[in-house]
Amino acid sequence: SMSDDIVKVTESGIVMVPDNSISTAKIQDGSVTLSKLASDSTARFTFAGSGQPNGVVTGIVGEKYVDTDATAGAVEWIKMSGTGNTGWEVSVGDTGWRAVTDLLLNGWLTAADRITIRRQNNVVTLMLGDMDGRSATTDVIMTLPSGFRPNWQYNVPSYTTSGATSSRSVNAVYTGTVTWCGTPRPTYENALFTYLTSDAWPTTLPGSASGSIPA
Repeated sequence: SMSDDIVKVTESGIVMVPDNSISTAKIQDGSVTLSKLASDSTARFTFAGSGQPNGVVTGIVGEKYVDTDATAGAVEWIKMSGTGNTGWEVSVGDTGWRAVTDLLLNGWLTAADRITIRRQNNVVTLMLGDMDGRSATTDVIMTLPSGFRPNWQYNVPSYTTSGATSSRSVNAVYTGTVTWCGTPRPTYENALFTYLTSDAWPTTLPGSASGSIPA
């Protein structure tokens, strides 16, 4: 039987599949043709290719793109603005947990893999575990990489390993700077951030994988 989808292959090899809004009955009786679809300004396609689409794939607002490589955890993109090859934003993406202990600065310490970060679409979760600031030279704990920075300023309380909230807190700002607030600096305290980001999806991921998607 004829599929509800029509597949169109361009010279560049990118496959475009229209959304299932066209019935096979109309296609069979000739009222809908490929040439009409190609010239229809209201038609929207889903592209499939290898790699991220910005700067590469031309589309119109509302079209989708599937990265078959899931580069940096981004699988599906949607065209949000413009008519050229930019303006694509991730609609389905998950970096998985990334261990980023190597981002610690200024003498801040933690147990192995206790500083982790994850981005799911435009939501970032940052877990700061067992923070040890006894040897730190400043209150700046780390700088978050592009792709994971908050869209504004967020402040969360720190808590001890027993789960009790302390009188101190941790601050994260849109520049990526994460700072300890209060005295004394901690001996094995924790903090958990969940915030929105307006950053473009990263092209490469920081640190190393910690677990697997979607764990």
